Amino acid sequence: GNFAYFANATSDTVSVIDTSTNSVVDTVTVGNGPIGIAFMPPTPIIFVTKSDSNNVSVIDSESNTITATVAAGTQPVPSGKGIRGGGGGLHGSRRFM
Repeated sequence: GNFAYFANATSDTVSVIDTSTNSVVDTVTVGNGPIGIAFMPPTPIIFVTKSDSNNVSVIDSESNTITATVAAGTQPVPSGKGIRGGGGGLHGSRRFM
């Protein structure tokens, strides 16, 4: 299927949305301050940058589980964008003050 992934900075999660039904189908807790998402096509790997904890969570999008946490320096922010291979995808982030 086609899924969209959104970083939720205030709840420290990533929402997984099924784009065919426009509904949240999973929520992944990633830790403090997720602000951006990047894909690594054609693999199922998603990187979630977390500015409040200065690291990146690595998510397997086939299982929506964290497979690693990597130190990334001060306030990492992704650049560019990617499409999840196999099913397509969209990514974004939202931060509410």
